[in-house]
Amino acid sequence: MKSKIIFAFVLILFLISRIYKIAEIPSSVYWDEASIGYNAFAIATDLKDEWGETLPLHFRAFGEFKLPVYIYSVVPFVKILGLNEYAVRLPAVLYSLGTLLLAYFLTKKITGKEFIAILSSFILSISPWLFIFSRTGYEATAGLFFFLLGTYLFLFIGKNRFHILFGTIAFILSFYSYNSFRIIIPIWLAALLVYTFYELKNLKKRKSDSGLSSLQI
Repeated sequence: MKSKIIFAFVLILFLISRIYKIAEIPSSVYWDEASIGYNAFAIATDLKDEWGETLPLHFRAFGEFKLPVYIYSVVPFVKILGLNEYAVRLPAVLYSLGTLLLAYFLTKKITGKEFIAILSSFILSISPWLFIFSRTGYEATAGLFFFLLGTYLFLFIGKNRFHILFGTIAFILSFYSYNSFRIIIPIWLAALLVYTFYELKNLKKRKSDSGLSSLQI
């Protein structure tokens, strides 16, 4: 019970530090945030981006093409709050909050220790990198969230085969959130599949040994 209270305090502290004056600090939206916000507004208006493309997978921007996941995440916020700093930046806060939760669950799954899981989540919450990106409307927060979600789901493939489907979907969403994960995920997925193969092999062996032991009794 005490550990849950401490973890809840970490999450509350995170939310306060991110939401406080989020529309004022940073003082104005960056070019990328402005592009994301306007395209989300355009999609919310008539399902077309600023260039007239209907529900695109890649958004044409200032001499580049933006990935779609974060922009589509901003759409409902623009619908509710209007086209402003809050609508563009609040999805980053929520994605980062989800990242903290996944960091907790992943660490607890790997180490089996509650204290280390809470500590890892707290250290991540005060990380300068996450602090900056969780207060601005950038796609990196969505990419990291879906990357950790996919990793977490793959660790449970031995218990439910549907986890591989949902884990793959999470990796695809990460793939379409931030370009760096287009390099990271194929390598990471190969490592996860090797890990999963040995986990399933060991699980099958344990069940076989358990069955032999019961027959001998």
